[in-house]
Order: sequence, then C-alpha cells, then structure tokens
Amino acid sequence: MKEHHITLLGKHKISYDFARSLAIDCHALDKTAYPLFFDTTYIPKSPRTIEIYNEKVSTSLLRLAISLRTLIYQDSETKEMFPDISFSGIYNIGNRNDRADFDIKDVCDKIIHAEDISRVFQGKVTEVKMGGILSGFDYEKIEFPDKDPVTFISGKYKKSPWMLWISLSSFCEGVLRWIDELEKRDI
Repeated sequence: MKEHHITLLGKHKISYDFARSLAIDCHALDKTAYPLFFDTTYIPKSPRTIEIYNEKVSTSLLRLAISLRTLIYQDSETKEMFPDISFSGIYNIGNRNDRADFDIKDVCDKIIHAEDISRVFQGKVTEVKMGGILSGFDYEKIEFPDKDPVTFISGKYKKSPWMLWISLSSFCEGVLRWIDELEKRDI
C-alpha cells in the first residue's frame, strides 16, 4: 500500500531570511501608516482600506511573532541569545509604575496572547479602574512628535492586566540586529 504523505520539514523550521523578511514587512507597515492615512492625497479614505491595513498589520505581526518563537526554540543556543529591547517601548504590569524590561521573546509572547492590539497616532494612555482595581486603559488626545504610531498590546495574566506600548519599527530594527548577530555566530 502506498503512503500518501510527504514529510516537508520533519518539524517547524524558520530560516533567518524568512524571519528577516517578516520583520522588514512589519517595519514597512509601521512606517507607511501615517503617510497613507494622514499625510496623503488619498482622500476620502475608504473604511475598507483601513480595515485591510489593520488586518495586514495584525496578521503580519502575528506571523512575525510565531516565526521568531519558532526560531528561538529550534536551536538550543538561540534560546539564550535574545537581547533586551526595552528601548522600543514600555511594558506595564498592573499599573503605570510597575514597569519591566523586556526582550524579543517577551514581545512575541505578548503579541501571541494579546486580548487587544490598538494603534494610536495621537494619544495619552490613562488607567481605568473599577473598584480601585486596574481593569484596562483609555486614551486621551496628544501629539506624538515622530508621527509613527504607538502600538498598544494588552491582555491579562492571572487576572492582572498588562500593557506593552511599543514602536513596531523600533522592535523590528531590534529583531533585524538580533538576526544579524545570530548569523555572525553561525559563520
């Protein structure tokens, strides 16, 4: 009896080049947001275009996060080599004063387990409390100086809310530097 399957990889495997291409895609999506929707001749903006853009950012970010996690775990040495990338954002646990450093793996985990991902071009985040307990976050209008959006990724861990405010382009640049370092190690 013939077998009707083909083993393509044996296990999940991500190349550095594939992860690099996903980081480049996410970086480009982050940098094109303001010119496409605010500083543009594309007026009026179709709600469908905005929906597709948001879906593209979401799916691209999720693909990047899953690919990086696979890359991390496919090589035992890689697990020990992901750098701190706290320069790309702020990670709050519970309240605004509980800040934590984070690395590439942490960002990937937050993207994968997020309950909400929002992109804001102008705004200030404030805490929303119910019965004195932090239950979420809200936004107020202010200007961001560089016109790049801030991506707010939030969720809960053991009923405690967390929020990661991140520049996707800075995160992607950190990912690209990390991949470059991994490649140098492998030469």
